Amino acid sequence: MKNVGLSMIGGGFMGKLHTLAIQSYPVYYYPPAVNVFKECVVDVNPAVAEMSKIRYGFERSTTDYHDLFEDDKTTAVVVATPNFLHKPIVLDAIKAGKNVFCEKPLAMTADDAWEMYEAAQKAGVIHAVGHNNRALSGIRFIKKMIDEGKFGKIYSIQMRYIQSWGMDPEAPMQWRFDASKAGTGTLGDTGSHALDIGRYLLGNIKRVSSLNSTFVKERNVAAGALLSKVPDKDQITGRQKVDVDDDTKSVVEFESGVTGFLWSSRFCIGQEDTLDIEIYGSEGAAKFSRERPNEVQVVFKSDGDELRGFRTIKMGPAHPNGELWPMADLGVGYVEQKCVEYKAFFDAIANDDPSLVSCSFYDGFKVCQVVDAIKKSSETGNWEYIDNTK
Repeated sequence: MKNVGLSMIGGGFMGKLHTLAIQSYPVYYYPPAVNVFKECVVDVNPAVAEMSKIRYGFERSTTDYHDLFEDDKTTAVVVATPNFLHKPIVLDAIKAGKNVFCEKPLAMTADDAWEMYEAAQKAGVIHAVGHNNRALSGIRFIKKMIDEGKFGKIYSIQMRYIQSWGMDPEAPMQWRFDASKAGTGTLGDTGSHALDIGRYLLGNIKRVSSLNSTFVKERNVAAGALLSKVPDKDQITGRQKVDVDDDTKSVVEFESGVTGFLWSSRFCIGQEDTLDIEIYGSEGAAKFSRERPNEVQVVFKSDGDELRGFRTIKMGPAHPNGELWPMADLGVGYVEQKCVEYKAFFDAIANDDPSLVSCSFYDGFKVCQVVDAIKKSSETGNWEYIDNTK
């Protein structure tokens, strides 16, 4: 059995999630495909780095990710940093021969994502992107039903990922509002998740027509302020322009001819973290909401008029990820879906087979292509086409 010395770059919220999934992996999937050792955690803030080492159980901590590449103790790297750091860290890790799990979006642009994908392929390392929602039992079940033709010819899809955390105009400036650090706003942050699900279910997107909106044009710059907390007056040092989208809406057409709608927003009061997917076909339809992640609603033409209407199917042992729990209603949650991703990542390492990952750098690149096209369409007012020859 291979040993994996795993180091994590980024000790914040996503670092916590990744650690919980990594620790759960040999519990849910026993015997594990690899032995995982938590080698090092990296954060530019020394206090956060040291706290994360103790809290998450890593052997050591550092503030410089280059330290990971000075020996062979680290064989796999998790990149859980702000978007603008993904490319340089990933390319350095690949150059050092490390397997890489990078959070989404893979890169700030499709060109950067393609460069990262090509580098990983050339180096022969295992590469994965954290589009974790395709690992949800309900999403995988819908894909199975589509692939088996249960819904007939698919006509349309609705993809919606909406939140409310950006609504307060007094909330401080942070990297997610800054194009130089995030690339895009809600489009790349949560819209990319919905786009990845759409592509996972129905294949490549052909073209988009989009409208992006920025509702709060400037925000206070406040040193040390928390994400959604209004800063104290003595913390405010100035104002900064918000140059990313708060809300994005797109009409999309897939290569298969399926059409649909994407809506991603940070300005939907009452919606904390709502991801909804709806599929409509000639013989049936399916609805999924991550607010009820272990249920799928379906309806079929063959039900007839007397029984017509959506009914709920509970995900359990008979469904994707059914090996995690012995009965329905126990459920697959946020940590478990990340653990499903790690099983695929570790299986790929154990078998030296990049095709086993849940979502590869290539998949991340294809999402970045659509994100770029949506951004451009909103600027030009035109339909923008995606190059699917790559």
